[in-house]
Amino acid sequence: EANLQHEATAAQLRKKHQDAVNEMGEQIDQLQKLKNKLEKEKQTVKSELDDIRTQVEHV
Repeated sequence: EANLQHEATAAQLRKKHQDAVNEMGEQIDQLQKLKNKLEKEKQTVKSELDDIRTQVEHV
């Protein structure tokens, strides 16, 4: 009886752990996508800034 209860508890803990790992994996994926988006926006802004600096130098 006690052994079955320990096994059930262990199974619950394994499931809880796996759910947490899955959730963290999803969060990592979302953060990576956001990072990539922000890097792209950063490059766009940097390019626009370089263009503006070039225009100002020619004025």
